[in-house]
Amino acid sequence: MPPGRIVNVADAVGGGTAEMARRLGMTTTTLYMYVNGDGTPKAPGQALLDGVPYRKERLQAA
Repeated sequence: MPPGRIVNVADAVGGGTAEMARRLGMTTTTLYMYVNGDGTPKAPGQALLDGVPYRKERLQAA
């Protein structure tokens, strides 16, 4: 998903988490797996935006 997509949805919804998740076709739990409450991406979300696979073991080895 292009990074602008989340911004567009957030603007259209006014920041409602449940509505944003619904429009993106996911649960709020899944949304929060990728995005912090303040809208900044978590590690898996940043990996998705960067187009690289996210693996926890990669972070542990670093």
